[in-house]
Amino acid sequence: MEKKGVFLLWSMFTAILLLSLSPPYLIDAGLVKHAKIVNLIFKPFCHQHPERSIGLSGNMFAVCTRCLGIYMGLFIGSTACLFFGEQAAHKQPPLWFLILFASPMMVDGGTQLIGLRESSNHLRIITGTLFGFILPLYLTPALNDVLDKFSGPQALHPRMHS
Repeated sequence: MEKKGVFLLWSMFTAILLLSLSPPYLIDAGLVKHAKIVNLIFKPFCHQHPERSIGLSGNMFAVCTRCLGIYMGLFIGSTACLFFGEQAAHKQPPLWFLILFASPMMVDGGTQLIGLRESSNHLRIITGTLFGFILPLYLTPALNDVLDKFSGPQALHPRMHS
């Protein structure tokens, strides 16, 4: 199995998840400035509204609950691909599969956005996790294709295959 792409994604998603969870632990360790830096890193990617976020010991994680769910899903999905993803190495599932897993998040977030209802952190984390879980099945084959182009025999000796 081509594990280079999925291992790269798994490593990246693990680092992102751990970093997003780190502020409460950093604050507890007296590293408040470091926690603020982590929050600044995630600010361009997440609104970080306190009412839509969770944390530990009164200190919020660096991202809102839905983003945390997405990052958890990316980690879980890439871990599953790492161990069980022989087929995931080079073939993406049909597009309807992505739509199926993204739909709960789109309905939850969309109905909240237009003011029909207020979502809960429980729904945000569940729908975010579902969406994040499915993404590695689409990202892994794409990344493996790119890595194959840059690491195959043609990449090493382009004139031999012209």
